[in-house]
Amino acid sequence: MLLLERKIFNSNGIKCKKINKVSQGSPHIVEKLNKKKIALGINTTEGKDSIADPSV
Repeated sequence: MLLLERKIFNSNGIKCKKINKVSQGSPHIVEKLNKKKIALGINTTEGKDSIADPSV
């Protein structure tokens, strides 16, 4: 999630933070899901390269 979106959510009382993809190292999304630490995940992209290559 981009910084602006995180600020908007947080300023409206919705706790959120960026979580790593598995390829970005620990702590990552799978660890958080397995520990039931996530209520909702929103996958965002930044720039055309992210859309073209989702593994980035």
